[in-house]
This record gives sequence, C-alpha cells and structure tokens, in this order.
Amino acid sequence: MDVCSQAHPRSRSAKDVKTRSSKTSSSSRKRESEIKRRKRVAVYNTYTVESKVKASIIDSFRWLKSKLN
Repeated sequence: MDVCSQAHPRSRSAKDVKTRSSKTSSSSRKRESEIKRRKRVAVYNTYTVESKVKASIIDSFRWLKSKLN
C-alpha cells in the first residue's frame, strides 16, 4: 500500500471547494440583500412617523386656532 497515493481524508477536490464557495457567496448575498431591505423599510417607517407627527401638529394648531376665534 503506497502512502503517497492515498488522498488525505480532509482534503477537498477543486469541485468541492468551488461548490462550497458559491454556496457561501450566494448566502452572503441573500444576507446583504436582507440587510438592505431592512434598512429601506426602516427609512419608510421613519417617513411614516414624521408625516404622522407633522399631521398631528397641524391638527393641533387648527384646533387651537378654532378655539381662539
């Protein structure tokens, strides 16, 4: 039995390494796109809150103005 001709049990072929790296990059892309989506949604929520606060302030001034007139 020739020791040099046997493959190391932990060694990987080029195909295995390529498949593993492509899976890793696709999962990292999914993660990155999910992070971008969450940031975008957070910005939308911020705009929503800002518009609600602005509307509330305007309504308060209108109410105050109607009470004083």
